[in-house]
Amino acid sequence: MVVGLTAALTCAAVAGAHFVIVAYENRPGITSMLQQSAEESSVTYRAGALAPASVRRYHSADRPAWLERELENDSSSSISSAEVLMMGDAHDSLILCNASELMARRRRLAPLSAVVVGGEPIFWPGRARYGGVALAKQYPNAQGGSPLKYVNAGTQVGSPAALLGLIRCMRAALPGFPDNCPADSVTPRGNGPSVFTHFWNDSTPYHHSGTVVLRKAGWGWDQACFHYYLLEQERGALPPHCPEMVIDYAAQLVLSVGGFARKLKWSDDGRVTFSPTGSQPCVLHGNGIQGKPLINKARRRLAKARGG
Repeated sequence: MVVGLTAALTCAAVAGAHFVIVAYENRPGITSMLQQSAEESSVTYRAGALAPASVRRYHSADRPAWLERELENDSSSSISSAEVLMMGDAHDSLILCNASELMARRRRLAPLSAVVVGGEPIFWPGRARYGGVALAKQYPNAQGGSPLKYVNAGTQVGSPAALLGLIRCMRAALPGFPDNCPADSVTPRGNGPSVFTHFWNDSTPYHHSGTVVLRKAGWGWDQACFHYYLLEQERGALPPHCPEMVIDYAAQLVLSVGGFARKLKWSDDGRVTFSPTGSQPCVLHGNGIQGKPLINKARRRLAKARGG
């Protein structure tokens, strides 16, 4: 059943859960891939939406807007009972570990006051610039030479306060977030926030390829704000109260599988080994066109391993 996050966290408190998965789902009655795999792994899962699909058409900016609303409006003590929230993509994410292993891996990556995000080898959306220079060229190097260099915002994991803090800091630093992330910015002055010179709007198409054209609040566009946040973080331009964003370079917790068909080793128990790092991630995310057949393959193999 699709419910609001407040109800979700109340249920988590009753169950004594400390790791809670949340997702945006605007179609009541639908059991998503993420929900099914979370429940099979005995991990608390709840979802909600700004409005049903019959009332409001979904775009990716709805996810952070909904999460912010729910976290700010939660007036019960249940929010403090969830040590960690994982925001995931409902229909192309798969849970392979139980709550204890998810929590243990998250703790090893960074303090819970940070927000851990997945990485991917492709910079999306690709036209973002910073100080007049392509933002991708200014990205920090990936640890250990990992191919997972760039932020994938499909999965975000941290304490409820950290996730809310990330959204608030983005909203303060990036006017228009999450509906309208910037296409360019001027160089930061001192340690203050950047001043973004212009934004995409409804009449400004972004051509990703010969066949794909995005517009304001189009699919995946909110991820541009995550790129800017990371670069501002690397340059020390974020206010000190803003949570750290940490990329899971080794895919210890989450792996976005798109483009890695030849880098995955499949096990009979349903787990997957990522060859470049040797890790067996707990969460798989089927990002992009290339990720969809891989996540579906992973789902079939997991179902077979679990006797489904």
